[in-house]
Amino acid sequence: MVSRVNQILHKADIDIDRALNRVVPAPPAAHKLHPLAARFLGYHQPKPIPDIVRAGWVLVSTFTGIILVMCTLKYGPVFKDRGAPEFIPSWAATAILIYNVVESPLGQPRNTFFGNFISTFLGICITKLFMLNPDNEQYMWVSGALCVAVASIAMSFTKTLHPPGGASALLCSIDQQVRELGWFYLVIQIVSGLIMLAVACLFNNIQRRFPLYWWTPNTLRATGPLPSELAAAATGAAQAPQKVVSSVDTTLEEKPGVEVPPPAHHHRRQESALHRVLSDRHVIQPGETGDLNVHDLEALAARGAATVSTDTRTNLDNVVIILPTHYSLPEGLELTEEEEALLVNIQDQLKMGLDQELESQFSA
Repeated sequence: MVSRVNQILHKADIDIDRALNRVVPAPPAAHKLHPLAARFLGYHQPKPIPDIVRAGWVLVSTFTGIILVMCTLKYGPVFKDRGAPEFIPSWAATAILIYNVVESPLGQPRNTFFGNFISTFLGICITKLFMLNPDNEQYMWVSGALCVAVASIAMSFTKTLHPPGGASALLCSIDQQVRELGWFYLVIQIVSGLIMLAVACLFNNIQRRFPLYWWTPNTLRATGPLPSELAAAATGAAQAPQKVVSSVDTTLEEKPGVEVPPPAHHHRRQESALHRVLSDRHVIQPGETGDLNVHDLEALAARGAATVSTDTRTNLDNVVIILPTHYSLPEGLELTEEEEALLVNIQDQLKMGLDQELESQFSA
């Protein structure tokens, strides 16, 4: 019975990116931008810097981002006339993500901006519903808990999970000053988010890199099959499991002259074992990649030679590489000899490892 319920729920699984990624415009390719603009939009590969230097940039960027938001809300006529608070505390938590842990998927622009926006919008809606009760003051604590719970679910479904968004939603109910702002609180959140992200792009890209991606690490040029769909095609099964691999999917696109191994085909009775092979083989833990460097993969992604995607519902520390046969490099993209060698190296290592594991799995 439980198994049957799980199957039904898996079929009803929601992946908003299936629809959105087909209509969201792809960001401009790095080679089409001015080098300076490309750098401050995150299209570059940073060099390692000492921790003391990194700490210095964290100090400068955090102070600058917070002080600019505070000055805007304190002295801006529009905000001053409406009695806006000098700062929204949830953005202090956001500052840690976008100025310090710049590699975190939870702090990338989509999560930072839309996570706060969605949470604030829902928080205002729920709070206003509670305020319809003339005796609403004694129920605001219930409203606050409901705001955080609903915001958390909404961020998960929209893949905009951003922990400070919970605080943004909570303030709608428990802070009297914020409640009096009404829908103008949403304007404050939008302005604060734009300022914080602008500072992050400016200071983080001097010696580090931000963002790793703007909307999603997955390709927006051509929405390819999901890993589960690739597994189903490889095995000939009528239906593949909902999740075969985890977190970060890096699709290396085929370049003329670079051979890409075709997907393996096996009998349906070997379906379960093949799924394990696909999961184990294609998952590379950072730090255990041998001579394959995760930052090299990100550099290829920035050039358009690879595509990286994130699933925040799973372990975010995995890198998954899938080698299809139906992709081609973007027109006009030229790889250096080092980049092309890296592609071939990755393909060879994966093919070698996959062949060995297939042989051991199916020797019987």
